[in-house]
Amino acid sequence: SRSQVVALQAGLGLRISDRLSVGAAILGLAGLGGEIFVSSDAAGRFTSRSEQEMIARYSPILGAQYKMPEYNLDFGLVFRAESDATFSVRVDNDLINELPLTIPPLNIGGVAQYDPLTLAVESAWRPMPTLQLSAQVGYYRWSEFEPPTVNPVPGMPAPESPDFSDTIIPRVSAEWRALDKGAQLDVRTGYSFVMSPAPEMDGQQSLLDNNRHVLALGLGMAWPDKLPFSFDIWFQAHQLMSRTHTKDPSKFDDDQMMPFDSIDTGGRVFVGGLVMGVDL
Repeated sequence: SRSQVVALQAGLGLRISDRLSVGAAILGLAGLGGEIFVSSDAAGRFTSRSEQEMIARYSPILGAQYKMPEYNLDFGLVFRAESDATFSVRVDNDLINELPLTIPPLNIGGVAQYDPLTLAVESAWRPMPTLQLSAQVGYYRWSEFEPPTVNPVPGMPAPESPDFSDTIIPRVSAEWRALDKGAQLDVRTGYSFVMSPAPEMDGQQSLLDNNRHVLALGLGMAWPDKLPFSFDIWFQAHQLMSRTHTKDPSKFDDDQMMPFDSIDTGGRVFVGGLVMGVDL
């Protein structure tokens, strides 16, 4: 009931000068393609043969950082190309002699993961040596997102477009070094408003989504003079803004059943984690 994704990322950074650094990376996502063939043996028992292969899809990531130490300012720019992991498995059969009806070939396909083209600009300012303030604005080209699944039978009408919109997402954060004597303790916090690219789901699609406020907290511990280890604990709280989706009967044929008349979405999502690093 849930898709799985295999991803691999490799990158390289280069410091051109004391002020300018650039980097490039490649993100590889594995897609799935193949066929499942169902038939019967001499005893009339159903058998199946499966042939599947992983297909890699690559997307570039480019970034640059420019430092202005005389003003305690840093600037960053990141470009990430569109990336997706698709799956397409054809299910065919040779059961015409075992079943009273003909089963057409089925195509189980869609998108397991999709990341839109992204462009982000960020700046960081240090008003004092122990405090850093950061702000970022990101552009996400969700308008290129296509239906996440395909029709299993070719004769079915084409699925309705999700009609997603491009979004702009602002983020702000602060990091304070509370302790810097033998051990280092960093306290972090951040906020972002994540705008949903999905419109009201009044048609055949039901991709429910909400605008949300995101509050983040974190702690980082390190012992640079004694131990090569560092630990970071982080927590996020997502507050989904309430939203109502009402289906429009005029967008459905007479023989189509609406999945719902009206539905409200909202709620809270909590996420946390622990990261351990080793300095080699």
